[in-house]
Amino acid sequence: MTIAPDLRYLGLVVSVGAAVAFRFFSDFSFSTIEHQAGLASLSLQRFTPEAWLRLSLNSLGYELQRDWFNLSPQALPEVLAALVVVVLGYVLVRRVTSAEVAAASVMFATPFVGVGLIAGACAWVLARAAGTA
Repeated sequence: MTIAPDLRYLGLVVSVGAAVAFRFFSDFSFSTIEHQAGLASLSLQRFTPEAWLRLSLNSLGYELQRDWFNLSPQALPEVLAALVVVVLGYVLVRRVTSAEVAAASVMFATPFVGVGLIAGACAWVLARAAGTA
């Protein structure tokens, strides 16, 4: 494993991770998700697959419409945590494959992690509001 190619690919991975993290976490919070539930006329009294899907799609749409630099107070820790996860993902995948494949795999997966986090946060809000969390 040579250092120069790994640093080049790690730089690409961090760049993609930062872009995705700033995009997804520009105004991301549980209160934002609760507000989105109200805008979508969703009852938070019951956790149903339909409510979760509607809230996830509505919250994701809201996040993607936000300004990149309209950052919430918790955005910096969220972005830094996302970068740590992306770098760790690269390091773990790099241990079993080449730098090119590891970088491509992590960069491909990064946007889906943001979508998964938003869907997970929506599930948490619904579960908490329904009294099951």
